[in-house]
Amino acid sequence: MRKTIGMILATALAASPLFAEAPKFSVAGEVEYEANAQYGSGTWYHDYSSTFNLLFAVQFTDKWSAEAAISADGD
Repeated sequence: MRKTIGMILATALAASPLFAEAPKFSVAGEVEYEANAQYGSGTWYHDYSSTFNLLFAVQFTDKWSAEAAISADGD
């Protein structure tokens, strides 16, 4: 993951002299977690799930941009 992020930042910095404005960086993400429990017939039942999303974006110009996304789901 660090290597991917580093490559995005290095590409943006290397290409920045080609553009009039400096590249714009943004990071967005979300984490969801759900847990359920139920008691029946003298036994506890439980389950859980989680989701993780992270998006890195670089806007070079109005026409050029790059994105890298990391997503993970677990049950």
